[in-house]
Formats: sequence, C-alpha cells, structure tokens
Amino acid sequence: MGQVRRSTRRVVQDIYRYAPPSSLNRENFLRHLRNYLDAQLTTNVDEEVAEDLFNIVSEGLRDDALKRKLRTPKASQDLKATERLVKTLSSRINDCLRVLSTYERRKLLLTTALAKKLEHQFRTLQRTLGQTELQCRVHSKMTRMLKETPYPGEISLAIDDYLRTSVEGLESQKERDYVIAGCLTGAWYSKTRGTKDLLSAIAVQRSRGREDYVAGQRILWTCPHCSTMYVADSLERVEPNTVRCKNCKQASPLPLP
Repeated sequence: MGQVRRSTRRVVQDIYRYAPPSSLNRENFLRHLRNYLDAQLTTNVDEEVAEDLFNIVSEGLRDDALKRKLRTPKASQDLKATERLVKTLSSRINDCLRVLSTYERRKLLLTTALAKKLEHQFRTLQRTLGQTELQCRVHSKMTRMLKETPYPGEISLAIDDYLRTSVEGLESQKERDYVIAGCLTGAWYSKTRGTKDLLSAIAVQRSRGREDYVAGQRILWTCPHCSTMYVADSLERVEPNTVRCKNCKQASPLPLP
C-alpha cells in the first residue's frame, strides 16, 4: 500500500480563534425578526432569506468582537511571534539543506543514503513552511483590515446590499429598511428604540456610509480546493462573482453576489 501524503493545509490557526463565541441566538433572532416583520406587514422574507440574514448579522458581530480582540497587546505579540517563528525556521532549514548537499557530494555510501533521506524530510518541512508563510501573509493583511475602525452602520449596509441583489419583492428602500430594522432588533442593537427612531437611524447610516462602503469589500474567502483563506478583494476576478486562488490557481465563486 502506498504512503498517504499528509496535507500541509491549515498549518496556522485561524485568527478568528480570537473572536469570542457569538452571543447571538439563532432561534431568538429569527423569532424577533419574524415578529417585527409581521407587525410591519412585510411578507417577502422566507425562511431561507431569514437564515441568510442571521448569518450576515452573526458574521458582523463576530468581526466586531474580533476587531476589539486584535487591538490587544497580547494578540499583536502572538501574530508577530508566529511570523518570526516561520522566518527563523525557514532560514535554519536552508542552512541544513546546504550542509546535506555538502555531505552528498562526498559520495560515501552510508553518508549519502542518510543525507538523501534527511533531505527529503527537510524538503517536506520546507514546503510546509512555505504554505505557512503564505497563510501568515494572508492573516497579516486580514488583521490590518480588521483593525480599521468600523463604520457603525456597516451591518445595516451589508444587509441592504444583500436584499438589493438577492431578494425579490423588496424593491423599495422603505421595505428593505424594515427588514434591516428587524435584523437589528433581533440582534443586540437598538432594543430600547422605537420603530421610527430605528428607521431614522438606519436612513442616516445609509446616507452617510454609502459613499465609502463598497459591497463585499470585507468578504473573507476560503478556497474550496486548497482551504487557503484570503481577503476576497486581493484575488484576481475571473468573472464578476468568481475569483482565482493564488495558491492552487483554481477559480471558484464568492460566497455572496
């Protein structure tokens, strides 16, 4: 039986490990959303759309929590230490490979056999570190992006983009604002505000934030072929909603239109 090749994927732990567990309860969110929309006589949100809305809000809350964590000194030290570790080991492996090459050139039977076997192991580790270095660079870019001060209405704008592009029957901005308000009510936002105050706040967020907000600018995309994670905007667009992985060169659709 042939040897099983071990994957070098996911060497670096996902930086989302720093995000605390979400406090958003799916059943409570969906119930609050449905009750709010029923009160506004909004019926164009089916179960599938409601699930998508829960995921958008949940990811927004997760990103917000992660941003706060990444600003701590300990998180900064951790990420820098990971990069230094990979850089140091890569340098040491190159030194070891040069030593092995020197002994192989001596053409001594047992020494050459040992050197070749060790070289194979070091080459495997070198490939693993190469993949790790790539993941570290991606995480570094993600960290810089996530540390940016978020626009308070970012979740509202993300929901609005999703509704405009993916949900039929919500053509008017007023209808979409009702759905956004229902989502914010279902989360931890604005539970003490009345409907009019909340809708006014959403309208202000949209008008102030739309110029600087680009739909999809914060999509974090994991290649389904090789499991490498990227910031979606850093990838080559094959089609409007399809990107090409830098690692395996395969093209795949983005998770959101």
